[in-house]
Amino acid sequence: MSAPLAAADSVDDTGPDDDALVAALSAPGLTQRLAVHYRPIVTLTTGVVASVAARIRFTDPLLANAPPKRVVQLAEQTGAIVPIGAWLIQEAVRELAEILQTPRPEGPVGLSVKVSTPELADQGFAARVAEALTSAGVSPAVLVLELTHPPTADSPESAANLQHLRSMGVMLAVDESSMGAEAMSQLRALRIGEMRIAPEICHGAPVNADDRATLTSIVGLARALGLVTVATGIQNAEQFDTARNLGVDRAQGALLGSPVPLDELLAWMKPR
Repeated sequence: MSAPLAAADSVDDTGPDDDALVAALSAPGLTQRLAVHYRPIVTLTTGVVASVAARIRFTDPLLANAPPKRVVQLAEQTGAIVPIGAWLIQEAVRELAEILQTPRPEGPVGLSVKVSTPELADQGFAARVAEALTSAGVSPAVLVLELTHPPTADSPESAANLQHLRSMGVMLAVDESSMGAEAMSQLRALRIGEMRIAPEICHGAPVNADDRATLTSIVGLARALGLVTVATGIQNAEQFDTARNLGVDRAQGALLGSPVPLDELLAWMKPR
C-alpha cells in the first residue's frame, strides 16, 4: 500500500464563542465556505482502498478555528446541518464520479458520508440523495450513509427516508453501540449493511483483554448479521494487526491516511 496521506490541518481547541459560531452558521452563503476532504477506508486483508469517507471542512476562518465537533453540534441544534449536509452529499457524489472514471481491477471505490439525526428527519433528505446520485450518474450501491445516532422509531420522516434509501440500494451504517438487543430487530428491518467500531475499542484491543473480547464479540455478531465491519481511529500497526487478526473487514484512521482534498486523494490512489 502507498505511504499514508499527509496529515490534516490541526485544530486548536480554543476558539470563538458559541454566539459567534451560530452567527457564522446562519450567515448567507455558508455553502460557499465549505470544502470536502476524504480519507481512505482500507480492506485489512489486502491493503486496497475499498472506499473513501467524505468529511466536511469549513473554509470560513471563524468556523475553521473552532473545534469541529462543537461546530457540528451547533449546526445540528440550529438546523444549519441540513443545508450543510445536503451540500456535502451533492459535492461528494459529484467528486466520486470523477474517482470512478478510472476503473480498478478491485472494483469501484465506495463513498461513505455521515448523516445526522436532523438531516435524516428532514422530509426531503432521501429525495436529495437520489437527485445527487442521478445527476452524477453514480450507482446507489457505492454509497454508504453513516448514521451518527442509532435510528429510532419516533420520527415518521426518518423512517420514511430510511426505507426510501434502502429501496434505492444505498447502504446504511451504524456504530457498535447500536448492537444492543433492543436494536437488533430494527437493524434487520432496515437491512443495515455496515458496522463501525469505535476508536476506543480499537485502541484498547491490543493491550486490554476486555476490549479485545468486546471487539471479538462485535465481529462475531456482525458476521452473523451479514454486516461489513470497519475499525475506526486506527493509529498504529499494532492496532491494525489486531483488528485484522480478529477478523475486522476494513479500517480507517491516521495510520492509513488523514482527510485530504480530492486532488491529493486522486494523486495518492494513482497506480505506481
